[in-house]
Amino acid sequence: EQTLWSPEVSTLQDWVFEKSNLHLMQPPEQLLMLYKIYCNEGGDEPADEFFGTAQTMLNDFNEVDEQLADAKNFFFNLEQLQSLNVYEPGGELSEYSIHYKKFWKLFSRLYFSFREHCIKVNKGYAGMLYRDVAERISELQLNVSKIYLVGFSRLSKCEEEIFSYLMSSGLSEIIWDSDTYYEDNDTQEAGVFFRNYKKKWRIDNELCKSNLI
Repeated sequence: EQTLWSPEVSTLQDWVFEKSNLHLMQPPEQLLMLYKIYCNEGGDEPADEFFGTAQTMLNDFNEVDEQLADAKNFFFNLEQLQSLNVYEPGGELSEYSIHYKKFWKLFSRLYFSFREHCIKVNKGYAGMLYRDVAERISELQLNVSKIYLVGFSRLSKCEEEIFSYLMSSGLSEIIWDSDTYYEDNDTQEAGVFFRNYKKKWRIDNELCKSNLI
């Protein structure tokens, strides 16, 4: 019944990228930088053979940061676990086994070296930007009276950290497109994330509740 301003609407990803101190590095630049670092660390595969592996590596790096993993412990444990695949008690390692162990040791070094180079040029992959914002969320100048978090289900650890701060500060309200059939029945796996988040953040919002069955 009156003139009003529409709210600013943004995807969470765009919002995070805007708040990060880093700029998003495009995939081709990520691959080229990682290959350069790979060569500097002693890698000997030609670029066309390495790029397939590099894409998998970048996906793993992204996941490590989005889940706020302790990278040193993660890569140490991963290297130890993978070493079991070529464990040969009482005998010398084959050439394949030596190459295999070398790869997993290199994998860890590439993660830390790649992050270091990204920070030097003030850029990063998506997981780095998410981690940057999640670790600095309490320092950000948000300059808003209310933020509505709409339509989410399973969250990464970075997203959980961001949401937790926004909820605890009283700045945010969550609105889910969910159904009581899944939320209120502990045997329904599809509702496990909704139930956990509602308990964690003590959410009691009528806008989240619907019965469509």
